[in-house]
Amino acid sequence: MYSPYDLTAWRARTQSLEYQAAYDITLSFIPKEGGIFVDLACGNGELLKRVCRTCNYESFLGIDASEEMLNHAQTMLEREGLNPHRKAKKLKNYQQGVFLMLDDIVGPECPPQIADTIAFTFPEILSSCSRFDARGIGRYLEENLEKKGLYQDLEILKRNLLRKKIASRFLRSGGTLVTADYDASHDPEEDDIFNKTLNLSEIVGLDTLEIKFFESPQIWEDAYQKKEGCEHLRKGYCVGVFRKR
Repeated sequence: MYSPYDLTAWRARTQSLEYQAAYDITLSFIPKEGGIFVDLACGNGELLKRVCRTCNYESFLGIDASEEMLNHAQTMLEREGLNPHRKAKKLKNYQQGVFLMLDDIVGPECPPQIADTIAFTFPEILSSCSRFDARGIGRYLEENLEKKGLYQDLEILKRNLLRKKIASRFLRSGGTLVTADYDASHDPEEDDIFNKTLNLSEIVGLDTLEIKFFESPQIWEDAYQKKEGCEHLRKGYCVGVFRKR
């Protein structure tokens, strides 16, 4: 899934001071205990490692579509003394411990409504999300945003909501989703589009508990430096906390 160059670049990126700080910040928003914690698109395990060290869950599950990333995650977790188990698809239940699963998040084998808490941070699956449920959400956004002068951000909001919908399918009712997202780079006190993102989460079955913007030029550039029409976005990322209805 990753070329050798992309794999090396992503691993180096996550080791940078700005990303390390972002993972620490995201950790502070995650509930400290529960039954099952799932890290969607866990990558090389930077956030999963932090959650395993500091939170009290019965099971910790990292899911990624890249075998290479999971190999690096396993190595990192083993260095922490966590001894993760690799799980096959079609798994119906989880025991206590730390687990890693190779899975396509868009067409997942992991059972729905399994998690008490899900983290979905800096996902690199923008293109695959577009085939999940783009028609329904896209139509809604087109009808409601164009007349409000926010049409230029339609694709950003569509990706944002599609990823939330993908993640919410794994959550139990009342469960918590924590996101760290490139695509919500707006100041909640100044930008109408940010508030629109907050309000629109309800159409994918989530209530917004909190969204907070953090300035980070490096993280913003990773997502947008080669894309046109994004100059109006503030240079940073947002951490959001949502509850499934």
